[in-house]
Amino acid sequence: DVRSPRSWFADWHEDGGDIAIVLEDMSPSEQGDQIDACGIEHATLAVEQLVKMQGPRWNDPTLADIDWLQRRDAADAERLSALIGMVLPGFLATYTDAILRDVGQAGLDFITTLASKISDYIAAKDAPFTITHGDYRLDNLLFATTPDGVPCAVVDWQTPGHGNGVSDLAYFIGAGLLPAARREYEWQLVDQYIAGLESYGHTIDHEWVKNHYRREAISGVIMAIVASQIVGRTERGDKMFEVMATRHLLQGIENNALSTF
Repeated sequence: DVRSPRSWFADWHEDGGDIAIVLEDMSPSEQGDQIDACGIEHATLAVEQLVKMQGPRWNDPTLADIDWLQRRDAADAERLSALIGMVLPGFLATYTDAILRDVGQAGLDFITTLASKISDYIAAKDAPFTITHGDYRLDNLLFATTPDGVPCAVVDWQTPGHGNGVSDLAYFIGAGLLPAARREYEWQLVDQYIAGLESYGHTIDHEWVKNHYRREAISGVIMAIVASQIVGRTERGDKMFEVMATRHLLQGIENNALSTF
């Protein structure tokens, strides 16, 4: 049910690796901006599309048969823990000043504790599972600029997975809104998400969703730590990872994320 650009043509060269893709023209629309953040109107549209992505396959056991969907297991936890240990010094060298300025010492303490509990965090990702986007943020959403446009479309499907869908929700809310707006609207958006899933006929444990929302602020912190150190650096990229880190740290601290597992 999720709205994405339709694919008119896709092919790749098996030997050379060249790819050709022709997608639907989504104009009139504009890309969301992770740095500038968004207001409640665009956030509501984004959560609506997230529900349309996850609702039809919520707790669907046949997803386990799709082998190209990404999943987390105990081995992944070990690899992720080792990777964070490797890249964390570089991350802190770049972003410590911003974290101290916008979050305070509590932000650095949060990272230190998280780095020692990665395996516990991964193990706490329990069912029900669904389709996950893996990078559900403003830069990967298109919003209509005129009344006749598609209100919101989802792009950048590089990391589809089979896992805890609330991680996409927390990841979007935590960095997609400025901290003041997030504090004002986060539970409204969580309630919208729950109601949307229920509209598909699912029985949803509200407290389960809310507990996982609190915990999954961590997913954004992990993304900021790891991705900032393994992609090519640009001025905009550095700023994007800065706001991702500081906003998700505030989200995690204020929602006591480390106490949820």
